[in-house]
Amino acid sequence: MTLYRFILLAVSVAFSVGAFAQAASSKAVPAKALALITASVSDCAHYDATEIDTYSFTDASANGTAGGTYTLYQVQCSLAAYNTSQRYFLQDQYGAISQIALATPIVKTTYADPQEMAQVKSISVSSYSSETEISNSSFDPQTQTLTASHKWRGVGDAGEAGTWVFEGGRFVLQRYEMDPTFDGEINVITVWYQGKAID
Repeated sequence: MTLYRFILLAVSVAFSVGAFAQAASSKAVPAKALALITASVSDCAHYDATEIDTYSFTDASANGTAGGTYTLYQVQCSLAAYNTSQRYFLQDQYGAISQIALATPIVKTTYADPQEMAQVKSISVSSYSSETEISNSSFDPQTQTLTASHKWRGVGDAGEAGTWVFEGGRFVLQRYEMDPTFDGEINVITVWYQGKAID
């Protein structure tokens, strides 16, 4: 089953942490980390310092530092009708803490009928952005993967989704998919996969 079926990726996905998650309240968050997080999310309407999910894991990638243990903090930022948003902070094996920014494709789409936007004429990656806030996201400590999805409207027939894998101390974009058509159906297009834009 793929992660990119937008109807199945409802708001509940944002709170799914998987069977191997080690989540904790902010009582387990060190004071230094809590202070940095709180100062960085002052604009998050739904930030609650008592509801910071914490995940500890060892970098399992080929580029990872042997025995290096990392801690990931997930912070809830906003809550809307069909999308939530989260921000993440990473503490490395040396104790340094930073907010995570995720590489995200900026996609240019043209439509056969710009009014209806039901059929794609062309689609391509035009550039990239660095996002610190992602939608309906979750982290799987077993696979060390962050996933996110964003509905463009409530019915769920249009939207986008991404996967980032932890490698060598950072999260690397693995896959990005979109359904840019407002046609009542699921028409997923992969625009990025394993280091390559797909036009």
